[in-house]
Amino acid sequence: MTTRIQRFDSVTSTNDTAKELLAEGAQSGTIVVAQTQTEGRGRSGRTWFSPDEDNLYLSMIHQSALDPEHIAGLTLDVAVAVAEALVTCGFEPELRWPNDILINGRKVGGILCELELKPCLAVIVGIGLNINGQDFPPEIEGIATSLLLAGHEPIETSSVERALIARLTDQVTRYERAGAPDIDTYLRYFRSIGRPVNLPSGEMGKVRGITDEGGLQVDVDGELRVMRSGEVTLR
Repeated sequence: MTTRIQRFDSVTSTNDTAKELLAEGAQSGTIVVAQTQTEGRGRSGRTWFSPDEDNLYLSMIHQSALDPEHIAGLTLDVAVAVAEALVTCGFEPELRWPNDILINGRKVGGILCELELKPCLAVIVGIGLNINGQDFPPEIEGIATSLLLAGHEPIETSSVERALIARLTDQVTRYERAGAPDIDTYLRYFRSIGRPVNLPSGEMGKVRGITDEGGLQVDVDGELRVMRSGEVTLR
């Protein structure tokens, strides 16, 4: 996959800018990188705190030949790419299904993959990583961290970016070929099996594993259910 990086000082969100570029004819592999986001987004409409603190806000356009129903599992391969990039930078990340990256039990990054059907079938792969940030809003300061805080020394954002783009292009290419996530590799970084969770229905269960298609297996009173979307909360 050939990549082309477009850099911006400030955008509403890198995903929004990538969608605009796609509509203007940008090719697969185009990557948007911004210094700050004024309206950064996470899953379920949440805000992604995106200050100008030498963090990494990145989105990639991936035009896919797969059917739309086969795209959902791509988030897990993107998570693997982020985890392996952080390993090369000396960290020990953990993945929390489906799109959170943790270090020392705190969230250091997130993924937002959005499907676009026009002008062609494409996935906008958005990634936010807290690299050198130190101050977080009160509502997330107890659950968020950065590579700087985890490693106790400043991190060169460009080195993380290079490692991430290399792994991201590898994983997206692999997913396009296989049509399913790399579950074996994902499980190396997934440490939630056996842990209790709250389901969106209000029920409680225990995590049992990940399906071949990337769904979360949860045991609810002896019934094995597969979560394909929605929020589950570890307890």
